[in-house]
Order: sequence, then structure tokens, then C-alpha cells
Amino acid sequence: MKKGICILLACSMAMGVQLSAFGSVDYGNVEVIKAVQAALNEEGFDCGTPDGIAGSGTKAAISDYRAQNNLPEGDAIDDDLLSSLGYIDKEDDVNVDFTPVSSDQKESLQSVAVSIAVALYPVLQEINVDADNSVIEDYGNAVVYGDMVFVNAKIATNTEKTLIAECVYDETASYPWEVLYVYDFDDGHYYYIGGDSNEHIYDYKTGLLKERSKSAPSQEAPETNAPSSSSDTIHVDFHSSVKNDVTGKWRLAFVDTSVPVNNYIVSYYKNFFKSDDEIHGIINKHDNTTACVSVVLGMFSITVHKYVPGEENDAKLLFSGDVISDEFYNMETGEIEDF
Repeated sequence: MKKGICILLACSMAMGVQLSAFGSVDYGNVEVIKAVQAALNEEGFDCGTPDGIAGSGTKAAISDYRAQNNLPEGDAIDDDLLSSLGYIDKEDDVNVDFTPVSSDQKESLQSVAVSIAVALYPVLQEINVDADNSVIEDYGNAVVYGDMVFVNAKIATNTEKTLIAECVYDETASYPWEVLYVYDFDDGHYYYIGGDSNEHIYDYKTGLLKERSKSAPSQEAPETNAPSSSSDTIHVDFHSSVKNDVTGKWRLAFVDTSVPVNNYIVSYYKNFFKSDDEIHGIINKHDNTTACVSVVLGMFSITVHKYVPGEENDAKLLFSGDVISDEFYNMETGEIEDF
């Protein structure tokens, strides 16, 4: 096995590159230049092989692209150019809440530290983190659900950036320890999401976030009964199956909105329900909730739970969080029903 991740306790400071902080990018930022060169090549503005060096060809391509896309003249790599090329800024993905484990829990985790490191190593390599020079400095948020154990590993990297890796142990799996997410300790930006999720993922090296591909399996659900215009939309990342669902009737969707689920459920139902015997889980990244939506006696039954980390990866965990609300709603208007 390669050197792997050292299991150490250390201190680290975090720093990162955010799109909103760019203004105008210094031509010395090699990784950002490479990303821009690749994007311009895709758009038909030849920069040659992306090498991170902004030579005359790259600057000419930038100038031509800006001119043809009604951007201010020049060859600057700024917010206008990055946005036009599909890179977007976004609020923090998650509210990072890291509670260190107790001394007893830490002692127990030391016995599986190598297994966690082995699971983390290829994931960190995949997102271009120097895994050989990264260390797990602490563990936190340990939770046990039946035969499954969830724990967060706090990782210090050689770039002074601190990451959180959400890991799960499932004794029934071929490889018991699995990495669910890796995100930035400071701003919550996701660098890795396990499974088949199509959520936005930031590039670890550049700090840039590429806009979701138009081919991603997602749709827009118009809001109904919302205080804003009826033309407003909510982005829905829909999945037609849930791992370990024995019924074949469970569906999963991801949203990131402050709009209550009952305000768009009528439109969601029309777009995503194929039959009334389905059960849909809607995970809202904005408020860390999971809504269980079904049709009961001609009404929407919506039970909102507190989100449980990793529940989207296992039907046995889905809807296992504490209940926040449990109501019935009219299937035509989305309004609450007395029942």
C-alpha cells in the first residue's frame, strides 16, 4: 500500500480561493488559467493545450471571447468572464458543525483508523488532494444507527486547507468504510459527493465551481402558493431509486431552497410522481431537512424530518431523523388540510 494518510493529531489553519474574491485573477494562478483555457477551447476559442501559462494565444482567445459575448473589452480573467464560461459563485453548501468525539470514542476509533485512511486515500487523490501529505487530525460527530456508524474525519492538507470527510461504516458492505462527502471546513464547499448525486462540486485546486451540466438528470419545479412570482422555479435533482429500497417505490430528490415544500409540492407531484403509491424523499440542503411525501386518502402527506447525514445512500436510514412537522395538504392547492 502507498504511504497513505498519517494518523496524527495536529493543528491546521484553513485558506481557500473563492470566486467572489477574484475580481481580476492574477495571471500567476496556474490552476485557474488551465480551467479557463480548457473552457475556452470547448467554446471554440483556441488556447492550445491548457498549461496554465497565459501567453499571447490565450490572451487573444480571451479578448475574442469577451468581444463576441458582450463582455467589457480586454483580456482579463475576471468575474464576468468566469460567469460567462459557466463558473458560478454560491453560498456555503453546508453549515459546518464539527463536534469532536469523546476521549473514549477516539480510543475506539483508533482501532479502525487505518481502515478509514484506506477508504479516504483514493477519494483524496480523485479530487487532487496530496493524500500522502494529509493527516487526520481529529474525529467528530460520531453517530450510531443500528448496524451503521457515521463519523466525520477532520483532515489537514499540505495546502493549509482543512477538510471534513463524512464516513460511514456498514458491516454488510463489501468495503465496510465508505466516504460519503468531502467538504471545506471553513466555507462548506463540497469537493466530493459519493454515489450518483449530481450536486455542484467545487474544484479543489482552483476553488471554482462549474455550473451543473445541462445533461444532468434534473428539472425545474415551478413554485405554487409561494410569496414570489409563480414563474419562479426551484431546481430539483431527481433520482428514480434509493439504495436498499425493497419496495421499488421510493424516489429521492435534492433541492436547495428556503421555500417550504408544501409551496411547490403540487408542481413537484405533476413532474415527478408516476403513481400515487410512490414515496418521495426530498432532501433540502438549505435547511438540512428531509421531507417524506406520499399520497394518502387523496391528500399529500408530508412529514418533515431533521436530515441525517448519509441517509440518501440507504433506504434503511431515510426518514430516520427527528420529526419537525407532520401535515396533510390539498392536492390541488397545496394548502393545509384539517384531518
